[in-house]
Amino acid sequence: MNRIMMAALAGLAALAVTTLGPAAPPARAQGPEGPYWPAQADTAFDAYVRSMSDSTDAFFGLTAQEPDTAGLDSALAEGLAKPIDAKAPVRLQFALSPRLSFNRATGAVMGGQAGIGATRQLGRVTGWAEWANGPDFWMGGGRWVKRWGGDEDGASWKLDVSGARDYTAFDRDHFDRQFDALYAVVYGNDRNHYLRTDGLDVALSRTYAQRWATLAYRNQLESPLVTMATWNLFRRKPAVIENRAAALGRASEARLSAGARLPRVPVTVEAQWWGAGGPLGGDFEYSRARVAAGGAFPLGELFALLPQAHYGRVTGQALPQNAFYLGGGPGLRVAHGQSLQGTGAAGASLELLLQDDLLHALHLRQPPVFPIQASVFAGLGACWGYDPVTGLARLTDANFPEAREWQPEVGASLLFRPGIPDPDQYIRFTWALPVGPGDRGMRAALSIGTSLSSLHRR
Repeated sequence: MNRIMMAALAGLAALAVTTLGPAAPPARAQGPEGPYWPAQADTAFDAYVRSMSDSTDAFFGLTAQEPDTAGLDSALAEGLAKPIDAKAPVRLQFALSPRLSFNRATGAVMGGQAGIGATRQLGRVTGWAEWANGPDFWMGGGRWVKRWGGDEDGASWKLDVSGARDYTAFDRDHFDRQFDALYAVVYGNDRNHYLRTDGLDVALSRTYAQRWATLAYRNQLESPLVTMATWNLFRRKPAVIENRAAALGRASEARLSAGARLPRVPVTVEAQWWGAGGPLGGDFEYSRARVAAGGAFPLGELFALLPQAHYGRVTGQALPQNAFYLGGGPGLRVAHGQSLQGTGAAGASLELLLQDDLLHALHLRQPPVFPIQASVFAGLGACWGYDPVTGLARLTDANFPEAREWQPEVGASLLFRPGIPDPDQYIRFTWALPVGPGDRGMRAALSIGTSLSSLHRR
């Protein structure tokens, strides 16, 4: 057997010499343990690989070259040895950017903003101006933001002061200016109702570890807006044409919000309260409260369980701009966005999310830059204190909905997380099916939001 192996090795060696040609014996070098033979010189195969590398560099240029990492390790060590000094002088940072928006009440909104300063020094000042072509008026204002703390005990403070003429939506809990404007301008699927605000807003926030709290006050004149633009890029009929009228008056309102990530369990809880009138003055008098909780529990390496729940109530004056809204992505997916309105709202859902890429889990080829996740869910939601005649919220003494007002649902979703502008946001395509009696049908919808949509802060 050994003779056969020796003969085979000798044959391979002879074939290599015949194919590659004879090579001059290298010079013998002297090492600490005596003479040794250094590694063989480049073979024909090495020359072939080198020629391929040279042709690649010539075709792709600098993009095919390896990055120069010289000095990065020493720079990292130097940075770790000398952490950033929050009190060190920082030069003023100037920024200039456009402001663009669209909805059926303001039409196209075009303008710009400029900012200067550093929030951890004297503060950052930002000013903006924009023109709404629908009602043909100018909006704008200024803002000053100052931050401090966070270097020793980890607690940080933020003071935010702004005064402006601007617009906002009735739905205080789930309004995203950028994405809702995109819905409106592309295919008219904007179901918000809008009002104009003129006045001052001040907020003081404190954050420590995974806990936070905000105390705020605003004094603003709230004015109704009417529909001024019904066009969109795909020339579709808008989902909602009427812009519901807000109650006209000055809101002198205090706001308080707090939240925390619970220890030892991956659950976040938060509470919010708005109060106007009484010793604060103003034209409105109401109290609005909302609590929510949600979490993400991993089930092995592939799945996660996402429970969430919320509850809110308005007492005092029931205004269109302080009511609760359900429907669409947050709250209840089987109903159209903001289609349920009332002085009380509650809901809960349980979602099973596939954390891995769907195609990868199915052992299919998938582009790594386009991961798709999937989920199934079950939930229910309700709004009460709703007047179907006027379409406006009315006062109610009920703190919980009646059994007939709950709307259960089940469904499935495909989710894509682009990572920008918010790493927690998904582009979600959902099929939702109502459960129980009624003439409601299945609904398919495209939405953008977080997986825990009941929470304002994750």
